[in-house]
Amino acid sequence: MDHTADISIKFFGNTIKKLFTNSAISLSEIIFNKKPEKIKGDEKKIHLNFSADDITVLYIDFLREILFQNNQNYCYFYKFKIIEFSAEKLSIDCYFYPLNANNITQEIKAVTYHNIEIEKKNGIYSAVVTFDI
Repeated sequence: MDHTADISIKFFGNTIKKLFTNSAISLSEIIFNKKPEKIKGDEKKIHLNFSADDITVLYIDFLREILFQNNQNYCYFYKFKIIEFSAEKLSIDCYFYPLNANNITQEIKAVTYHNIEIEKKNGIYSAVVTFDI
């Protein structure tokens, strides 16, 4: 879904946890325009912790950190292991391949709250997220 200086993307997951991890993997694929199987190198891991007042804030905070790591440290995230999860807390191991600035093909500046919507319909979770590009 296009907008003048923004792009909205709808992410899906069969659980709320999968919605989080699928969104982060998709974000890496969009920024670097690569699939994980096309990347070579040593995998690395970082551990992240988040807390928030509700699931929407938790989701946006998580995506903002993933975007920061994509843009500043050139981390291509391809796998996650959730250690702890609730509507207010996320503790997660994030596995990535280190890339470099030359690998970025789509610049995304920020994750916004504009029109954020997380819903469950027919057993599938989805979220529409608007990114500033």
